[in-house]
Amino acid sequence: TTNDNNGCTGLLGTSNVGDEKMVAIYDNEAAKGRPIYCTFTESNGFSEGGTGWWENPLLYASVDGVSGSWAAIVPNTLTGGIKAITFYNSDATLVALSNAPNNNTSANGVWNGVATTNPSGGATTPITINSIAGTSLPVQLLSFNAALQKHTVSIHWSTTQERNNKHFNILRAGADGKFVTIGTVSAAINASAVNNYSFEDKQPLKGKNLYQLQQVDVDGSVSLSKIVSVINGTNNGNIKIVKQTATEVVIGIEVSSTINAQLMYTNTAGSILYSKQTILNTGYNQMSIPMNSIKQMGIITLRTNDGLFTQVKILP
Repeated sequence: TTNDNNGCTGLLGTSNVGDEKMVAIYDNEAAKGRPIYCTFTESNGFSEGGTGWWENPLLYASVDGVSGSWAAIVPNTLTGGIKAITFYNSDATLVALSNAPNNNTSANGVWNGVATTNPSGGATTPITINSIAGTSLPVQLLSFNAALQKHTVSIHWSTTQERNNKHFNILRAGADGKFVTIGTVSAAINASAVNNYSFEDKQPLKGKNLYQLQQVDVDGSVSLSKIVSVINGTNNGNIKIVKQTATEVVIGIEVSSTINAQLMYTNTAGSILYSKQTILNTGYNQMSIPMNSIKQMGIITLRTNDGLFTQVKILP
């Protein structure tokens, strides 16, 4: 801790949000933008040891191995002080605090009687923020993924440490990003062991599908998982060469729905030699690429608006 404007001040904090939670410290109550500092809460009885500034007896020794405690360094020039402290789980979901925002925000930068505005410590004792009460989410989500299998999207997730967990809603959105509930799976309610869940979306949208898990507690409170995406192909087949002459190449492809597409011919170095916007109608389509001035080996690519494409190599 130093008392000059260009220096910094040590900050200690305790909480009951649990071990190994990410701590983000902000200079605004909304907790927006770049944090002033990020760190992690300590694990009970686990000592990091090692060397470096963490060995500072005023910081490291005070938090090392103490569950939920953390240490940070903040600049002495901090006009508004620390306004918000947030915690995140390992899956990047926000830790639900029991009485937020009152217990993890401060309009004037004063925490438990300690002012953090322009701290300029200049003392041998770091600023200490007392316990921030909180309750971790009722479920620890270990994994959440989705994969396309033929024409069905299989969704799998696993959890542990479930407490008062009622059920999961499976949310889906298309390219517009508007999520709707497509299914519900009952939860184990209370379980400390690993639980594996699954759900099948038998009618995925064409193109991009976004999936998110909504966990619902017995008291009605909810939390959301990360978003995963799956591409459901709109084309039912690969490009087929119908005819190839010195002047043109005619290709054919069958698609399951009308879509916009870009037809391209590139050489082996990736340079575009021919490009055309087109519309593929439901069913079988034929298209022609003029080859009069193209005398190079290349690749025909048909790319749709949602990023799907199919390719075929052409010899001159």
